[in-house]
Amino acid sequence: MQTRRETLLQLTALAVAACRPRGDTDSDAPEDSDAPELLAVLPFLGEDGQAVGTREGVGLDGRLAYDHSGLAGPDDLVTPNDAFFVRTFQPTGLDTADWTVDLPDGTVTATELQGLASDQGVVLLECSGNGSNRHFGLISAARWSGVALTDLLDLPGDPLVRIEGSDFHPEPSEHSTPGCAWIFRWSQLSAAFLATRMNDGPLPADHGAPVRLVVPGWYGCACPKWVESITVVPEDEPATSQMREFAPRTHQNGVPALAADYRPARAEASAMVVRVERWSDGIVRFVVVAWGARSGSLDLHVGDAVFPGAVALVGPDATWEIATIELDAGELPAGDVALWLTAEPGVPAVRLDERTYLRRVAL
Repeated sequence: MQTRRETLLQLTALAVAACRPRGDTDSDAPEDSDAPELLAVLPFLGEDGQAVGTREGVGLDGRLAYDHSGLAGPDDLVTPNDAFFVRTFQPTGLDTADWTVDLPDGTVTATELQGLASDQGVVLLECSGNGSNRHFGLISAARWSGVALTDLLDLPGDPLVRIEGSDFHPEPSEHSTPGCAWIFRWSQLSAAFLATRMNDGPLPADHGAPVRLVVPGWYGCACPKWVESITVVPEDEPATSQMREFAPRTHQNGVPALAADYRPARAEASAMVVRVERWSDGIVRFVVVAWGARSGSLDLHVGDAVFPGAVALVGPDATWEIATIELDAGELPAGDVALWLTAEPGVPAVRLDERTYLRRVAL
């Protein structure tokens, strides 16, 4: 029996085969019998049996990985709510009726926030622990509506601000430490908003309903769900349990004891190959997505072969973009090869430098 992922790959392959350019032709001319055909979508090696598109676990151990293997063009880059990745499911028994958020100078209700909400554009979120164990599927982008923090609060100077969400889970966790709070400099929140809607619909329960924080460009661990309070804290405020747990994954210098010593949990230039296709005319087609704070172009590495400037980056940084690279099979090494991308010199790209998103195929 085919898995959902295998079926999606087949359907995507048919769509790509129908859409691949065949040169300038007369629309009334008979179809070219020599037009290239898609022979195969190559599986990534060492990633068999990983769950994507399937809910796993509960509470802090709840996971849903997005199956991005079907991405084919710009129109695919907004993820439906039911497919958007989840790293932690809503706490069991959480009562969200009459929800309020405590502010430094009072409170605001979820209903009031919903009335003030406006379109905040398409923003990507990625779990800082995104890895090959789930086909790198802890990443998605949605169109959000919400209230900009700078419209809600006026905080003089540049204080430390703690934003905390509900995180009581009756089920014990095998992988995570309870606590859903991150501490920011107020200046780091200039583009942040409290989200109340997602893809033109109500914010789903597992995505933080009725209120979640979204900080464009930052990892999901710094975007608490089920937001309960926003508090100004002193300069010597200790780092939260969440900050300490995710310090290695957000590339901190060790595990700082004080919140003020944490660098922004911002995604630097990042990219990965999401699909590899073999065509009948000898072309191998690589589909790549790129995200994070990026500029310039990316080099594609296929084993020992390097293809400079294979992906030109255009942004915007808040979301991701898609690119395709077509190479002659004769230019590529054969056998089991690694695939990864690198950024131009001088572009901050810690995860590309560490080959975090390296994948393997058999060419």
